[in-house]
Amino acid sequence: FLSIEAKGLVVELPLTVREAVKGAKVIVPTLEDPVVLTVPPGTQGGTDLRLKSKGITYRDGTRGDLFFRVSIRIPDVRMADSALA
Repeated sequence: FLSIEAKGLVVELPLTVREAVKGAKVIVPTLEDPVVLTVPPGTQGGTDLRLKSKGITYRDGTRGDLFFRVSIRIPDVRMADSALA
């Protein structure tokens, strides 16, 4: 869910296929308050979306970036089948 990488703090962002294909506005957590993140249409799984200066504060006082790594959630086939019945 959360990892620290060389480029900054990375949070997994699960999206539905529809959100990834059509784009979406999703509320995401930050180290302060939640914010609205715009997901561009056609976003691929593995894409990193960046919130500049919303990550960890470094010793020199500068602020790193916060990244949201997109993962695509595929609906459970059993649930989809029962919804179609």
